[in-house]
Order: sequence, then C-alpha cells, then structure tokens
Amino acid sequence: MVYGIMSLIISFIGFSALALTLDRHWQQFRNGIPGAKEKLALRSAGWLLLLVSVFPCTANWGTAIGLSVWFGIISVSGSVLVMLLSYAPVKAIK
Repeated sequence: MVYGIMSLIISFIGFSALALTLDRHWQQFRNGIPGAKEKLALRSAGWLLLLVSVFPCTANWGTAIGLSVWFGIISVSGSVLVMLLSYAPVKAIK
C-alpha cells in the first residue's frame, strides 16, 4: 500500500512538472512564459520522475504485476491532475 501511494505521489509531481512546460499552465502559476532552460529542466524532471515512479511498484509486486499496477497508477494520477487543472488550477500545481 505504501509503495503504491509513493508511486502515485511521484507520478503526480512528474505530471505536474510536464504540465508546467505548457505556457498556459505556467501563466496560471507564475507571470510570463517559461524560458527554454526552464522548459528543458521541467520536461527532464517530469520524465525522470515518471521513470522513478515505476521502481516502488516493481519492488513491491515484481516486474509483471508491478508494471500493470504502475500503468494504473499513472492513469489515476494523470486523470486527477487533468481534473484539478480544469477546475482548480492553482491548487493543482501548488
């Protein structure tokens, strides 16, 4: 259970970093638009966090089941982020 929650939190943060690379979501969080270096850093961090979020699942459930659980977890965290960005964008990022 703890591994699943840890993977959910890590993937949510990763998706949030990826969302901040878009100008629209960046403007909801800060003024202006992100620079090229900020976009690269956020995009790299987002993908790295999504990659890291697979390890708690595979450590707990093994490779076959862990990957299946991980796909479910990133689906849930991505869906929650989409809903939060649609209805409460400031609460989603902060």
